[in-house]
Amino acid sequence: MNAVTNFQTFNIDGVPYDGCISALSLNVAAGIRPSKCIGTLGSRDMILGTLEITGSMDLYFKDGTLYDKFVAGTEFAYNFRMVDGAGNAYTVYIPRAKYETGEVVAGGRNTDVMFRANWRGLYDGTAGHVIRILKDPVA
Repeated sequence: MNAVTNFQTFNIDGVPYDGCISALSLNVAAGIRPSKCIGTLGSRDMILGTLEITGSMDLYFKDGTLYDKFVAGTEFAYNFRMVDGAGNAYTVYIPRAKYETGEVVAGGRNTDVMFRANWRGLYDGTAGHVIRILKDPVA
């Protein structure tokens, strides 16, 4: 899938984002570590660690709303949906996130003003997860 033909929606706090997104990344680190033992080829066991969900956003600066969330340390939720060529839809939900870094980038004359931010997913006790990925089968 790609960000042109397959990217369908992007919502922040349940509201469709109508600004322009330049870049969006999502990183999943499962924190799994192998248990290596003498006498065993490979790993004897895999030990579960802490799931870390992080990412970044580069957005054309439309207004101060998202920047204000960064400055105030306000949590937000977001989701996006992608659909493959066969019609399978995948929706990624991050119910709680918080900006860790953020900056307004204005390169100079005749350049666009961007809001560049890194965020971290937080555990949502009500939902019971940090990330949720739903797959809708072909209709």
